[in-house]
Amino acid sequence: QWGFFGEATNHSQVSYKGYAKLLVNNEIFCSSVFRKSDMLRIGGFDEDMHLGLEDWEFYIRLLDEQSIVYQIQEPLFFYRIKAISKNVTAAQNIAEVENYIYQKHIRRYSLYYGSAILPLRRLFLCEKELEDCKARIARHKNKWYRRLFYKYIKGNLKKK
Repeated sequence: QWGFFGEATNHSQVSYKGYAKLLVNNEIFCSSVFRKSDMLRIGGFDEDMHLGLEDWEFYIRLLDEQSIVYQIQEPLFFYRIKAISKNVTAAQNIAEVENYIYQKHIRRYSLYYGSAILPLRRLFLCEKELEDCKARIARHKNKWYRRLFYKYIKGNLKKK
């Protein structure tokens, strides 16, 4: 675990929940320990990643579904946040960096999540279902039985 000092002073709780979740969100802090032989086997860090999140891309290549990750729950690393830093730049370019990672590992993402359009379709269907539910609620909002309930039954319960 880690904490901030400088411009920000909060602490964070990151928790590795498996490889599939790691593909979606970086759940391992950059200050980690791994075997040198494993790092050499995968070719080290991607030196073309100048905008940040190179550690996340490294972990995507280093780990797989069978990998075991141990995390120390005590904050042992403190990171200075400045008003102008690589973290600020990385946040501004997040879409570009995430797209680079996705394109580089498209086979892994396809293996775990299917095509890129599939999650968007699911999201669209969920949004449609939500709108349908809201419409059903709105249709029944001022029905006579609801008005009766609120006027007589609920009113009598408040008096007691």
